[in-house]
Amino acid sequence: MHHKKRRNLTVARQTIPVTISQDLFNRVAEKAGQNSLNATIVDLIEKALREGAAVPMTKSSGQTTASGRAAAERGKRRAEAIANVLGGKRLSETSNLFEIDGQRTLVKSSSQSNARFGVYEKQLSEIDEILCASQTSQGTFELHAITPKDWDENAFDVSPNVRTYKLQRQMSGSQVRKLGTPRGELVIDETVGV
Repeated sequence: MHHKKRRNLTVARQTIPVTISQDLFNRVAEKAGQNSLNATIVDLIEKALREGAAVPMTKSSGQTTASGRAAAERGKRRAEAIANVLGGKRLSETSNLFEIDGQRTLVKSSSQSNARFGVYEKQLSEIDEILCASQTSQGTFELHAITPKDWDENAFDVSPNVRTYKLQRQMSGSQVRKLGTPRGELVIDETVGV
């Protein structure tokens, strides 16, 4: 049985994660001592890609249409529950946009297992703030507010293999905690809207 190893390959200043077999990895290491390292790696990886021995890795959540729909519904319920606790009023049926304390606020939530927040680029011009709710290990939600300007300047693109590529940008939970203004912690009833 051949083991697969994940390595980062840097070619022409672009790093791509690939999975290669242990055998191919050993051949690269062996050849590296004989020839120019970069040329050898490029030759071997290009050959492996042509032969199907190396498969470009993509970050996939393993999400299906059904699980994606369930996650979207859960996000909508959480946003509604958070906005209710904060005295918010829903402004859109198609997004988690609320009026909270006179601000047009997009409410986003993340679970412990996926601590990322996604915002569509077109929404940034329509809102005053993004309220990110990060689920803690105790099941509560830590709130941080981010301005659209900070989001625009610091969020990262989603992976090219994601359906919302070029439409949506994301921030990690750690970015949100670093850049956002703390707004407290909430316990919510996730059955709101069920």
